[in-house]
Amino acid sequence: MNKIPKIALTLVCLYFTGQSAHLLAQGYTVNAQISSQAAGDGTYNYTILLQNSGSSSQSISQFWFAWVPYGGYGYDLLPSAPTVNSEPDGWYSYTDNQSYYYSDGYSIDFLNYYGSSLAPGQTDTFTFNSPDSPTTLGLDQPDGVTSPYYDTPMLTSYVYNDTGTDPGTQFVVAVAAVPEPSTLALLGVSAAGLMLRFRKKN
Repeated sequence: MNKIPKIALTLVCLYFTGQSAHLLAQGYTVNAQISSQAAGDGTYNYTILLQNSGSSSQSISQFWFAWVPYGGYGYDLLPSAPTVNSEPDGWYSYTDNQSYYYSDGYSIDFLNYYGSSLAPGQTDTFTFNSPDSPTTLGLDQPDGVTSPYYDTPMLTSYVYNDTGTDPGTQFVVAVAAVPEPSTLALLGVSAAGLMLRFRKKN
């Protein structure tokens, strides 16, 4: 293989690696992406795709979004209280706000009670609604935004297995990549060309 294909392959790999949160630790290779859509009532619907890569050695039974452990309580990182719309079958969710002893925000703790754990190679979907805009959550910032309650990115999260002894794996949920206008235009031109060729053949 000559140098040019090697360089091109490296750039492609780097590009796709940067499109999602990716972390290998404690037996997990975790990829997570978040996307948003206006609900039309001044709030926003968010969708998180959580993937436990096929290279992982453990299943995931808890996904704690926008939260970091601290002392015996932890810090909740979202400015406003979210409302969960959906989680995998057999999973339950809790909106957390430990503001008894210090200023705190909100987080969502998704737990598998009687459903299926997220096995290696599988992806689950979690959705919630929030009055916080994508700008507030930092979805329009390359590096996100820092939580007003703790000096860490607002979308910092943890996953755990079901052993009860797992120290957990920290990662930051990434913003789902949106195709650039030039890419969309190219796809449109390609589709139009294929349709024209199909019509000529018929």
